[in-house]
Amino acid sequence: MKELTKPLADSEIELRIGSAKAPKGFSVLAYKTARTDRNRLDEVAGCLNWQNKHYIDSHNNVVCSIGIWDKEKKEWVWKEDTGAESFTEKEKGSYSDSFKRAGFRWGIGIELYDFPFIWIQWDKWHKNNSGKDVPTVNLGGWYIKYMNDNSYKSMAIYDNYGNIMWNNLDEKPKEIVPKLKPLAELKEGVKKAFKMLEYSESDENLMIEEYLGDKPIAEDYEILLKKLRNEYKTKQAKEKK
Repeated sequence: MKELTKPLADSEIELRIGSAKAPKGFSVLAYKTARTDRNRLDEVAGCLNWQNKHYIDSHNNVVCSIGIWDKEKKEWVWKEDTGAESFTEKEKGSYSDSFKRAGFRWGIGIELYDFPFIWIQWDKWHKNNSGKDVPTVNLGGWYIKYMNDNSYKSMAIYDNYGNIMWNNLDEKPKEIVPKLKPLAELKEGVKKAFKMLEYSESDENLMIEEYLGDKPIAEDYEILLKKLRNEYKTKQAKEKK
Protein backbone atom coordinates (compact mmCIF):
# COMPACT_ATOMS: atom_id res chain seq x y z
CA MET A 1 0.00 0.00 0.00
CA LYS A 2 2.89 2.35 0.71
CA GLU A 3 4.15 1.96 -2.87
CA LEU A 4 0.68 2.16 -4.40
CA THR A 5 -0.12 5.41 -2.59
CA LYS A 6 3.19 7.07 -3.46
CA PRO A 7 2.36 10.51 -4.97
CA LEU A 8 2.10 10.65 -8.75
CA ALA A 9 4.84 12.43 -10.66
CA ASP A 10 3.99 15.69 -12.45
CA SER A 11 4.09 13.79 -15.76
CA GLU A 12 1.43 11.34 -14.47
CA ILE A 13 -1.04 14.11 -13.63
CA GLU A 14 -3.13 15.85 -16.29
CA LEU A 15 -4.73 19.27 -16.01
CA ARG A 16 -7.73 20.45 -18.00
CA ILE A 17 -10.01 23.45 -18.04
CA GLY A 18 -13.15 22.81 -16.01
CA SER A 19 -15.95 25.36 -15.76
CA ALA A 20 -15.45 28.61 -17.67
CA LYS A 21 -17.29 31.92 -17.45
CA ALA A 22 -16.41 34.65 -19.95
CA PRO A 23 -14.97 37.16 -19.44
CA LYS A 24 -14.11 36.38 -15.79
CA GLY A 25 -12.04 33.21 -15.97
CA PHE A 26 -12.00 29.42 -15.66
CA SER A 27 -11.29 26.63 -13.22
CA VAL A 28 -8.56 24.02 -13.63
CA LEU A 29 -9.06 20.36 -12.72
CA ALA A 30 -6.34 17.80 -11.97
CA TYR A 31 -6.91 14.17 -12.93
CA LYS A 32 -5.15 10.90 -13.78
CA THR A 33 -5.61 8.61 -16.77
CA ALA A 34 -6.31 4.88 -16.71
CA ARG A 35 -2.81 4.38 -18.11
CA THR A 36 -1.39 5.84 -14.90
CA ASP A 37 -3.23 3.24 -12.81
CA ARG A 38 -2.10 0.38 -15.05
CA ASN A 39 1.53 1.51 -14.89
CA ARG A 40 1.45 1.84 -11.09
CA LEU A 41 -0.13 -1.62 -10.67
CA ASP A 42 2.44 -3.18 -13.02
CA GLU A 43 5.26 -1.42 -11.18
CA VAL A 44 4.18 -2.36 -7.67
CA ALA A 45 2.32 -5.69 -8.00
CA GLY A 46 3.80 -7.02 -11.24
CA CYS A 47 1.75 -7.51 -14.39
CA LEU A 48 0.85 -11.11 -13.44
CA ASN A 49 -0.22 -10.32 -9.87
CA TRP A 50 -3.16 -8.00 -10.50
CA GLN A 51 -6.31 -8.14 -12.60
CA ASN A 52 -9.48 -6.19 -13.16
CA LYS A 53 -13.02 -7.06 -14.20
CA HIS A 54 -16.19 -5.10 -14.97
CA TYR A 55 -19.86 -5.83 -14.40
CA ILE A 56 -23.18 -3.97 -14.48
CA ASP A 57 -24.87 -3.58 -11.08
CA SER A 58 -28.60 -3.53 -10.31
CA HIS A 59 -28.74 0.23 -10.98
CA ASN A 60 -27.22 -0.21 -14.46
CA ASN A 61 -23.90 1.29 -13.36
CA VAL A 62 -20.58 0.01 -14.67
CA VAL A 63 -18.51 -1.32 -11.76
CA CYS A 64 -14.80 -2.13 -11.93
CA SER A 65 -13.05 -4.45 -9.47
CA ILE A 66 -9.27 -4.47 -9.18
CA GLY A 67 -7.73 -7.50 -7.53
CA ILE A 68 -4.14 -7.86 -6.26
CA TRP A 69 -2.66 -11.24 -5.31
CA ASP A 70 -1.69 -11.48 -1.64
CA LYS A 71 1.36 -13.76 -1.58
CA GLU A 72 1.17 -14.37 2.18
CA LYS A 73 -2.54 -15.23 2.34
CA LYS A 74 -2.42 -16.77 -1.15
CA GLU A 75 -5.66 -15.12 -2.21
CA TRP A 76 -6.92 -12.21 -4.29
CA VAL A 77 -7.82 -8.97 -2.50
CA TRP A 78 -10.41 -6.88 -4.32
CA LYS A 79 -11.49 -3.23 -4.25
CA GLU A 80 -14.13 -1.74 -6.55
CA ASP A 81 -16.05 1.38 -7.53
CA THR A 82 -18.56 2.61 -10.12
CA GLY A 83 -17.84 4.87 -13.09
CA ALA A 84 -19.52 7.88 -14.64
CA GLU A 85 -20.19 8.37 -18.36
CA SER A 86 -17.95 10.72 -20.30
CA PHE A 87 -19.37 13.40 -22.59
CA THR A 88 -17.70 11.94 -25.69
CA GLU A 89 -17.80 8.14 -25.44
CA LYS A 90 -20.43 7.11 -22.90
CA GLU A 91 -19.78 3.36 -22.74
CA LYS A 92 -16.00 3.50 -23.04
CA GLY A 93 -15.86 6.46 -20.64
CA SER A 94 -17.78 4.69 -17.89
CA TYR A 95 -15.50 1.63 -18.09
CA SER A 96 -12.37 3.79 -17.96
CA ASP A 97 -13.75 5.97 -15.16
CA SER A 98 -14.73 2.97 -13.02
CA PHE A 99 -11.20 1.57 -13.44
CA LYS A 100 -9.65 4.87 -12.28
CA ARG A 101 -12.04 5.10 -9.33
CA ALA A 102 -11.22 1.56 -8.30
CA GLY A 103 -7.57 2.63 -8.50
CA PHE A 104 -8.37 5.40 -6.02
CA ARG A 105 -9.68 2.70 -3.68
CA TRP A 106 -6.17 1.24 -3.74
CA GLY A 107 -4.73 4.70 -3.07
CA ILE A 108 -3.38 5.39 -6.58
CA GLY A 109 -3.40 9.18 -7.01
CA ILE A 110 -5.39 9.65 -3.81
CA GLU A 111 -3.54 12.94 -3.21
CA LEU A 112 -5.53 14.49 -6.09
CA TYR A 113 -8.45 14.82 -3.67
CA ASP A 114 -6.33 17.22 -1.59
CA PHE A 115 -5.66 19.60 -4.48
CA PRO A 116 -7.14 23.11 -4.02
CA PHE A 117 -9.87 24.73 -6.04
CA ILE A 118 -8.04 26.57 -8.82
CA TRP A 119 -9.59 29.60 -10.51
CA ILE A 120 -7.67 31.62 -13.11
CA GLN A 121 -8.81 35.08 -14.15
CA TRP A 122 -8.61 35.34 -17.94
CA ASP A 123 -9.42 37.96 -20.58
CA LYS A 124 -8.71 36.18 -23.92
CA TRP A 125 -11.73 34.30 -25.25
CA HIS A 126 -13.10 32.96 -28.52
CA LYS A 127 -16.18 31.03 -29.63
CA ASN A 128 -15.87 27.33 -30.49
CA ASN A 129 -17.79 25.54 -33.25
CA SER A 130 -20.87 25.40 -31.01
CA GLY A 131 -20.80 29.15 -30.39
CA LYS A 132 -19.71 28.72 -26.77
CA ASP A 133 -17.19 31.13 -25.22
CA VAL A 134 -13.97 29.28 -24.38
CA PRO A 135 -10.66 30.66 -23.05
CA THR A 136 -7.91 31.14 -25.63
CA VAL A 137 -5.10 29.44 -23.74
CA ASN A 138 -2.99 26.30 -23.57
CA LEU A 139 -1.95 24.91 -20.20
CA GLY A 140 1.76 24.48 -20.76
CA GLY A 141 2.87 22.64 -17.63
CA TRP A 142 2.78 22.39 -13.87
CA TYR A 143 4.98 21.81 -10.87
CA ILE A 144 3.69 20.12 -7.72
CA LYS A 145 5.34 20.10 -4.30
CA TYR A 146 4.62 17.60 -1.52
CA MET A 147 5.20 17.52 2.22
CA ASN A 148 7.62 15.01 3.76
CA ASP A 149 4.68 12.71 4.48
CA ASN A 150 3.80 12.78 0.74
CA SER A 151 0.65 14.84 1.28
CA TYR A 152 -0.08 17.65 -1.17
CA LYS A 153 1.34 21.05 -0.30
CA SER A 154 1.33 23.49 -3.22
CA MET A 155 1.69 23.86 -6.98
CA ALA A 156 2.25 26.22 -9.89
CA ILE A 157 0.58 26.21 -13.33
CA TYR A 158 2.26 27.63 -16.43
CA ASP A 159 1.18 28.66 -19.91
CA ASN A 160 3.06 27.59 -23.05
CA TYR A 161 5.59 30.38 -22.57
CA GLY A 162 6.53 29.24 -19.09
CA ASN A 163 4.68 32.20 -17.56
CA ILE A 164 3.04 31.48 -14.21
CA MET A 165 -0.75 31.45 -14.55
CA TRP A 166 -1.51 30.42 -10.97
CA ASN A 167 0.45 29.31 -7.91
CA ASN A 168 0.22 29.00 -4.14
CA LEU A 169 3.88 28.21 -3.50
CA ASP A 170 5.72 29.71 -0.55
CA GLU A 171 8.84 30.01 -2.70
CA LYS A 172 9.76 31.14 -6.20
CA PRO A 173 8.43 28.55 -8.71
CA LYS A 174 11.05 26.76 -10.77
CA GLU A 175 11.36 27.84 -14.39
CA ILE A 176 10.15 25.65 -17.23
CA VAL A 177 11.03 25.76 -20.90
CA PRO A 178 8.01 26.21 -23.18
CA LYS A 179 7.51 23.47 -25.78
CA LEU A 180 6.48 25.47 -28.84
CA LYS A 181 7.13 24.80 -32.48
CA PRO A 182 9.10 27.50 -34.39
CA LEU A 183 6.93 30.47 -35.35
CA ALA A 184 7.71 30.06 -39.07
CA GLU A 185 6.50 26.43 -38.96
CA LEU A 186 3.29 27.41 -37.17
CA LYS A 187 2.62 30.20 -39.69
CA GLU A 188 3.00 27.75 -42.56
CA GLY A 189 0.64 25.33 -40.85
CA VAL A 190 -2.01 28.03 -40.41
CA LYS A 191 -1.64 29.03 -44.08
CA LYS A 192 -2.21 25.41 -45.22
CA ALA A 193 -5.16 25.01 -42.85
CA PHE A 194 -6.90 28.07 -44.31
CA LYS A 195 -6.37 26.65 -47.80
CA MET A 196 -7.83 23.24 -46.86
CA LEU A 197 -10.91 24.90 -45.36
CA GLU A 198 -11.33 27.01 -48.53
CA TYR A 199 -11.67 30.22 -46.52
CA SER A 200 -11.95 33.51 -48.35
CA GLU A 201 -9.22 36.10 -47.91
CA SER A 202 -11.54 38.30 -45.86
CA ASP A 203 -12.34 35.39 -43.53
CA GLU A 204 -8.63 34.70 -43.10
CA ASN A 205 -7.85 38.32 -42.30
CA LEU A 206 -10.72 38.52 -39.81
CA MET A 207 -9.59 35.39 -37.98
CA ILE A 208 -5.96 36.48 -37.98
CA GLU A 209 -6.97 39.81 -36.48
CA GLU A 210 -9.28 38.19 -33.92
CA TYR A 211 -6.80 35.58 -32.67
CA LEU A 212 -3.40 37.11 -33.25
CA GLY A 213 -3.90 40.86 -32.82
CA ASP A 214 -1.13 43.34 -33.58
CA LYS A 215 1.75 41.28 -32.17
CA PRO A 216 1.41 37.67 -33.30
CA ILE A 217 3.26 35.19 -31.10
CA ALA A 218 3.89 31.46 -31.29
CA GLU A 219 1.30 30.50 -28.69
CA ASP A 220 -1.46 32.35 -30.53
CA TYR A 221 -0.51 30.69 -33.82
CA GLU A 222 -0.51 27.30 -32.11
CA ILE A 223 -3.99 27.85 -30.67
CA LEU A 224 -5.35 29.10 -34.01
CA LEU A 225 -3.83 26.13 -35.84
CA LYS A 226 -5.46 23.74 -33.38
CA LYS A 227 -8.84 25.43 -33.91
CA LEU A 228 -8.52 25.26 -37.71
CA ARG A 229 -7.59 21.58 -37.60
CA ASN A 230 -10.63 20.84 -35.46
CA GLU A 231 -12.81 22.72 -37.94
CA TYR A 232 -11.35 20.67 -40.78
CA LYS A 233 -12.10 17.40 -38.95
CA THR A 234 -15.68 18.57 -38.37
CA LYS A 235 -15.99 19.49 -42.04
CA GLN A 236 -14.72 16.07 -43.15
CA ALA A 237 -17.13 14.28 -40.81
CA LYS A 238 -20.10 16.23 -42.24
CA GLU A 239 -19.03 15.50 -45.81
CA LYS A 240 -18.86 11.76 -45.08
CA LYS A 241 -22.46 11.85 -43.80
